[in-house]
Amino acid sequence: MKGRKEDVAEWVVAKATELHEIALRVHKAYPLDPKIDEFKANPWTILKLFVLLHYVPVYTSIIRDRYDKMVYIDLFSGSGLLAYKNTEVPVAGSPIVTLYVALEPFDHAFLNDLSKKKRELLSKRINYLKEHNLINVYNISCTQGDANSIIYEILENLIGKKVHGLIFIDPSGLEFRWASLEALLKVRLRFDIIMLYQSYSVAMQALSRIRREREGVKAEALHVFIGDKDWLSYLKEQGGKELSRVEIERLMLEYYTDKIKRILRKHGFDDVVIPINIKLEGLPEASYSILFICKHLGGFVNAMEYIKERIENAPENIIDITMKALQQGERAPGLLKYSREFIERVDELKITHKFKKLRKKGKTIPLNKFKKS
Repeated sequence: MKGRKEDVAEWVVAKATELHEIALRVHKAYPLDPKIDEFKANPWTILKLFVLLHYVPVYTSIIRDRYDKMVYIDLFSGSGLLAYKNTEVPVAGSPIVTLYVALEPFDHAFLNDLSKKKRELLSKRINYLKEHNLINVYNISCTQGDANSIIYEILENLIGKKVHGLIFIDPSGLEFRWASLEALLKVRLRFDIIMLYQSYSVAMQALSRIRREREGVKAEALHVFIGDKDWLSYLKEQGGKELSRVEIERLMLEYYTDKIKRILRKHGFDDVVIPINIKLEGLPEASYSILFICKHLGGFVNAMEYIKERIENAPENIIDITMKALQQGERAPGLLKYSREFIERVDELKITHKFKKLRKKGKTIPLNKFKKS
């Protein structure tokens, strides 16, 4: 039997290659553009996308039978393609990954980015995939604007409907305000939220504020992101200036997730918040977190715990090694095997009986569309 580390390493290689495989078809039609696309995807970027790659098939297979409408909301969607660390190795971004691996179609995908050029290029790529029946969605809206405003417009369209949504929030910094997140937590709509929380950046800003390392240090952006100024008193109670950056990183994450849980409980929801911690390359003991927020307990939690365990135990340098191999034209074997393995694992967790039916029909994540001829 393979050791745990070896098994996880093979899983990571397979998933990273899958992101590349999905991107190849798009790249052929609308190649990477260095003036628009991100050419600095890092290992933690790839691991972040693994969450969607694994969770979306589970989510779509369950929700479709239970709700009239199923929507996907991506508030910082980008252009649809990324390049790994200044190479020309294309990797599929969050909107393409989600709509491609969905086992059942979303009724509507709301895709937004602040950049007009990124939004226009994403629209072309998404429409291309839809025309070729390579993504699973009925209707698509591509907008350009501040996510903190766009989210209220989307909510207005959904309130009053029997709808369930999967929301992906992936800002580059602290752009997504607490008030916007709180609106999602309070609204009487059922959402699963996958959100990037910049643990390292938050800790560095909080550390500067506590120690007043620079004259007139302010933390207005952090206040708006966290949603209050009480975090400062909280850190002082925990040790103040004596706290290390690592300790502040942990404490601020706890403070933020506790706020989320309190809001959920206050409005009658379950308080499910699962942080997935991803190490930052080149920064000792530094990380950022992917927060999985779910308003109702269920099998989804087991699925996310499985994903968390895999991502947090990914061997160091494995993403770099895989991407270098892809750059040289090599491919990882067994992609379909790992997709099926996960579906079997979901069955073991008793999340849904529908996966057994899907497997009997031979329906799995459609990687065969991207096999090289």
